Amino acid sequence: MRPTFRLPPISTVWSGDQGSEAVAVSSSPEQGILSQGEGRAVVTDLLQAAREGDLLSCLEAGDEVYRREVIYMLSKILESSKSSSGPGSAVVDAFRAACASEIRLQFERGERERAQALSDLLDAGNAAFSGAAEGDGGRSSLMLAQGDLASEGTTGRAPDRAPSGPSLFLPASALQDHLSICIDPGVVAACAAHKQRDCKPRRARAAASAAARKRKAGGDGGDSPDPLSLSGSLAVLDAASQREVGRVLRLALQQPRAGGGEEVVVKFEAGEINTQKQEGAGELGDGDAGQQPTHPHSKLFQVLLEEVRGSQALVQLQGMGLQLENTISSLEAGSFEDVGDVLAAVADEVHACTERYITLQGAAMRRGRLASLQDALLSVLSSGLEGVLAADGLRGPDTARKPGRMADRASSSGASSRTPGSLRLPPSILANKEPFRHGEWRKEPFPARPYTRLSEYDILEPGMVEQIRRKLLTTKRGGCDGQNCTTTQGLGSYSLEHDCFRSGCACLAANTECDDACGCPAQECLNRAISQRQTLQLGVDVDERDAWGMDCYTRRNIQDAVLDSKAFGQAKSPAQLPHPDLSQDGAGGGGKPFGSSSTTKAAAAAVVAATAGGHAAGLALATSPAGGEIEAEGVGSDAAGVLSRVHAWIEGVLLPAITKQGQHGWDIALALNHIRERDQKAVPASARAAKAVLDRLAKVGYNYFRLHPKGMGLVCKRPAGLSPLTFVEEYLGEIHTPWRWFEIQDAVKKITGDELPDFYNIVLERPKDEEQGYDVLFIDAASKGTIASRMSHSCTPNCQATVMACDGRLTIAMHTLRQIAEGEELTFDYSSVTESEKEFRDAICLCSTATCRGSYLYYTGSRAFQTVMAAKHNFLHRQVCLLRAASQPLTPDDAARLRRHGLGSSALGCAVQGQRVPAWLEKWAALVCEYLEQEQASLCSELLKHPLGIYTEATASAEARGVTANRLQNIVITLDKVKMVLAAPGQSQSPAIYLLSDAEVLDHLWHGPRSVGFRALQGLTQVLSSPSLSRHFSATQTREDVARLAARHGAELAPELVCLLGILLRDVAGVDEARAALSDLVRELRRVDVGLGGGLTALADVLTLYARTRTWFAPERGYVSVVSSPVPLHQLHDLHLGQFPCAPGAGTRAGAGVSKLYRPTYPWGQLSGWYKQTVADPTASLSAERRGSISLPDVESCFSKGGTGRTPYSAKERRDLLEALARRPDAQWRSGTIFSFRNEARVYGSPMLDDAWDRVEGRAGGLEAVLQELRDADVPPTFGGSAGSKAGARSRCVRTGPPES
Repeated sequence: MRPTFRLPPISTVWSGDQGSEAVAVSSSPEQGILSQGEGRAVVTDLLQAAREGDLLSCLEAGDEVYRREVIYMLSKILESSKSSSGPGSAVVDAFRAACASEIRLQFERGERERAQALSDLLDAGNAAFSGAAEGDGGRSSLMLAQGDLASEGTTGRAPDRAPSGPSLFLPASALQDHLSICIDPGVVAACAAHKQRDCKPRRARAAASAAARKRKAGGDGGDSPDPLSLSGSLAVLDAASQREVGRVLRLALQQPRAGGGEEVVVKFEAGEINTQKQEGAGELGDGDAGQQPTHPHSKLFQVLLEEVRGSQALVQLQGMGLQLENTISSLEAGSFEDVGDVLAAVADEVHACTERYITLQGAAMRRGRLASLQDALLSVLSSGLEGVLAADGLRGPDTARKPGRMADRASSSGASSRTPGSLRLPPSILANKEPFRHGEWRKEPFPARPYTRLSEYDILEPGMVEQIRRKLLTTKRGGCDGQNCTTTQGLGSYSLEHDCFRSGCACLAANTECDDACGCPAQECLNRAISQRQTLQLGVDVDERDAWGMDCYTRRNIQDAVLDSKAFGQAKSPAQLPHPDLSQDGAGGGGKPFGSSSTTKAAAAAVVAATAGGHAAGLALATSPAGGEIEAEGVGSDAAGVLSRVHAWIEGVLLPAITKQGQHGWDIALALNHIRERDQKAVPASARAAKAVLDRLAKVGYNYFRLHPKGMGLVCKRPAGLSPLTFVEEYLGEIHTPWRWFEIQDAVKKITGDELPDFYNIVLERPKDEEQGYDVLFIDAASKGTIASRMSHSCTPNCQATVMACDGRLTIAMHTLRQIAEGEELTFDYSSVTESEKEFRDAICLCSTATCRGSYLYYTGSRAFQTVMAAKHNFLHRQVCLLRAASQPLTPDDAARLRRHGLGSSALGCAVQGQRVPAWLEKWAALVCEYLEQEQASLCSELLKHPLGIYTEATASAEARGVTANRLQNIVITLDKVKMVLAAPGQSQSPAIYLLSDAEVLDHLWHGPRSVGFRALQGLTQVLSSPSLSRHFSATQTREDVARLAARHGAELAPELVCLLGILLRDVAGVDEARAALSDLVRELRRVDVGLGGGLTALADVLTLYARTRTWFAPERGYVSVVSSPVPLHQLHDLHLGQFPCAPGAGTRAGAGVSKLYRPTYPWGQLSGWYKQTVADPTASLSAERRGSISLPDVESCFSKGGTGRTPYSAKERRDLLEALARRPDAQWRSGTIFSFRNEARVYGSPMLDDAWDRVEGRAGGLEAVLQELRDADVPPTFGGSAGSKAGARSRCVRTGPPES
């Protein structure tokens, strides 16, 4: 039944060709503004329809004409309400339901413009009805807008009870997933009150873009977690705690009423809130006083309120318009699940607020500063909530709230449904601080990524075929005696510690396959599998299956549940086992980056000892017919032994059982029940362990035992398993040179605005002992590859990828490391590195092993790794390397060093076979290798100082070697990029930068028309002359022009200027004389500056730096820009980029491809930043880094008075500058000062660079003397100088006549 409306429908309400103006609400009287009586009639009809439930059914029935009529009539009510008391919240609800239904319909039809027009109407309705009251005169069920809050002095609240009658709301998440709609917080709160609607608050933007982050869509990685995912354990908030948190945020954001008043001091006490008024602030709204809190830890919330109120970050964000209304209303409705959800919602609103502030105000604020405000606020909230949760062991969300999570398995798993807060968490879970993957829990496997099977590397671009094939050639050949390669015992094993084969076969020990030169029979030799293509067969030996894994947090909870049960013996209480300190800096390699399941060094040693046989022992628990206890397996009963048995059970029994569940692998209860039923009689200890985890699962819920999809993995199918050193398959794919690979990455970033979405790439490294030397190639197996490319990552792998020589070529081969049982997943360590700390922390590892690092990436930006570089290879040192390479010959020691690091004709050869790179580039590589040797020697001691004590001498040494290997790879990549630019037709082969000759230095300092001295002369004549003379001086072009003008107007010149002109017009003959003249000018400037009371201090300081600089250089002027050949679009399409949105300004993909422009200064920028490859345009980084460090300020900027966002040169600015130069001479000068660094002459040098070069070559640096000269200089009283010198300065500078011409 449709309600009958009293006004006829207007046919023009919708027009398909009107775009965003499709929905129009007329306010003209002719078209029927509702009278009071008409409004009541329409309200009556709508209320009746709402009560009977017919309105929603009609709206969702697809009657398009009727929906539009309803929207039109409700929009008329909207117009009428502007001058009346409002139609009541039920009609507002109907208005929102009608709009939401139509928005959803139009969006599903693909009519986004129409949907957005309706969204605009919905926004207008939310704004107009924000203060509407219910028809019965009760308090509003809608949130007050911020403007109403400021004007009325009240605080709106979400409804305390849900409205009667059926729900009229479309779930807010349905709109938020499709459109950028500002949904009124009241809608969110009301939706959350209806249990049948799953209306979740909006997640942070980081979670919304998780699918576009770097991950292996068909392998390990999955959805990237929120940036807040490592803040601690999974802390669940019940509804009562959420209401208290919401009240805390509302009170903290309460603004005092203008004009004074009394400040309300709110005290949370058990059972009530007391308010005490003090003078100086506004009053609280009626909705906050007298509320009755029910939480037993109200005093802790009082502390939280004080901390949040005292946060300067909150004060600044409030000034930008922060409201947090969506978060507060959702908290008051109890619609969050855990602390991560709350913090993500706050982060989302803060981000939106700051972006809006920047857009509307045009604020010249650095985004890093705004991000720091967000981090500071989140830190306060996080620490306060952790204190509350530590005092009260809050359990996970009610299972009934999410049907299907536990209820479907309750009968089989023993998991029962309990009400929130009915049971405290076990101490071990409360103590768990391992990395946890936050965000939406995905329970569906990732779609299988299709790929083309290859039998050899695919070279896509014809122009690169010869170059790549040449790099794949090897001179290694076999030649063993054939005594050790026909048996598995003779083959030996692979040592991960030493990264090599430990084999009796001389060929395999050298990473080479046997061939006709060997003494072994071809049919019996086990070291010819690659050349004979004896690969594992899909469907026979292995299967591709949906792979599932757990993060360190879940694994720790499983481990602790088994230890609590004592299924494998008595051990230390899990709550007493140490947890890593997540606040410490991760080492990024040998240790635990930010926590893992390893607990103590003794336990870790036990795990390592059990790794070789632990998996087999674990599988024996499930298959042994003996039925004995685990002690019968020969493992000791000490605490470390018990822990190693638990690890073996998790990895050898539980993980294979999870893999068997296929698409239902997310449900750990299925795997546990399978183990329990299978091992009940055969292996009681295993069954008891499974039951212990099931009991813990039933007690606390699935949120503490989440399993995540990893994509498609490779699982052993062979009943007898796979023996050690079994050849799996070659890792094949599309192969690229380094410069081309990073061009593809840059193209992807340009199109999608994000990093590459996959981790299918791997690096093929030529062995150092090859005749042509070390080099690298990049292999991308995303769309073309083999089964080896579908293997998941593991921090404790059972397979290893190695570069093997076979049949005269190099290839990446995958071999097993140990016995792999049927049902076990084949894994290898990706060994991927990142320079981004955010990416490192987002990359939560799901390998589920005992020695999991927590992240599947290594972080090369760790403070431990940067300590040595900051001291011995900072920006200034890197410029010294380039200058030495440009000015010094290649020595025998340099050549020996290059050979020692394996740099030969492959890396140092040009694109044309037989040619070498220029000698200066070889010299640069040798000098950087010299630093690598120094770093490796110093890094060990630095790593041993790690605050967590996670390194031993052996592991620190191994880690240092790993860092050196990574650095060497970056050197080769940089060489490849620079070689590509130098190979361009007509390109100069000269060094990237060169030292200036004495004549060029003299021209720069004194004689040139844009010399330092002449620019100072022009500036001084303008600031120390009358306005009329100043105009004349500004037109001068040479010193002779200035001299003639000064002679003509000598009587008008100021005495101070006469003294300075006597120096500035001096004729100098050499560089030393020019530097001496600048020093004399500085001394005279100091006297004039003191006499005038300031104004010339900045100029004197800057000229001091110019005068004390000995080394001057310039970039090569002969380089030309290079535009590379376009990246073929089919390569980008192969990466499935269609699922990602285009970045702003990325343009269309319809062209022939994406090319990259290499500017003339690219070689300089790339060689300066050789240790990082993710910077698309190193010239931009170079431009920033050289500000002040090697590019001294423009002389003209010293005369600036500040303003327009620039800070004037004051005593504080001067003091800060001198301190910065003393502390970090290599750092760029901060922005926002009067100094500019345009450097039109493109000439570089500084005392800081001189000091670095002196120290590199063993001489005493002179920077301290320069800084001391600046500290001791005579300055005006405003800069801390003596006022008594003013008269003397003026008396010494008197005019005696015009200067001579």
